[in-house]
Amino acid sequence: MSEHKQLKASVLFNIGADTSQSIIEDLDAYCSVFAEPKKDAESRSVCIGCGQAFDGFRSMFGLGVAQEWGMAHGEAFCSGCGYPSRGIHYIKDRDGEDLLTLRNVYLQYLPDESRKSHEADRAKEAL
Repeated sequence: MSEHKQLKASVLFNIGADTSQSIIEDLDAYCSVFAEPKKDAESRSVCIGCGQAFDGFRSMFGLGVAQEWGMAHGEAFCSGCGYPSRGIHYIKDRDGEDLLTLRNVYLQYLPDESRKSHEADRAKEAL
């Protein structure tokens, strides 16, 4: 079993009692490819690849790591170790209808999903 917990919608969103079960299930399905964010003692997000805290300001001076945008729209990676994440999210329900959009919310992929994502990218590049 992986040391990284799968992200649940309830960690990311305030889900009210009046939220339909189908929306909760659709949000959980979207979140299932991401790892629950890890935090350090100062409540900063920590890379699950290298364990360093993300700090965009410090990284400007060559100290620490930050999320850097990748070539694909919405995709990013850790500037220290290259571990992939997504920073822009277009979340749809099971019927393909828009539920919500999140921007600049960096979620790191679970290790297995990261591998699958890289394999898919390599396959697209080969075309």
